[in-house]
Amino acid sequence: MGIDIERIVLLTISLACSLSAVAGGSLLFMYPSYPTVGLEPLYMAWFVVILSGLGNILGAVAGAFMVALLKAVTVEYVGAGWDFVIPSALIMVILIFKPSGIFGSDVRGALDK
Repeated sequence: MGIDIERIVLLTISLACSLSAVAGGSLLFMYPSYPTVGLEPLYMAWFVVILSGLGNILGAVAGAFMVALLKAVTVEYVGAGWDFVIPSALIMVILIFKPSGIFGSDVRGALDK
């Protein structure tokens, strides 16, 4: 007797998935997709992780702010073509001088004795 909760949940999730599939399929006509469509945000997230160091949430927030600010300043003063080059150079310089990242703690590597 009563309402079958599991069946209602199943129907709700099925309806939500089917509507999102239709919406995603219809968006392909407006915004074409190609294999490298999400690489720039992925690279920026990787830059943030490298910059902030592993295991530090506040460092990740500060690193994301620094990368976004550096990218915005680069686009404004240098040019839009350099928005990927300058953060990459910053990451290389930081990795040379502090391999664990700005906010990361020093860890012993496999080659350290």
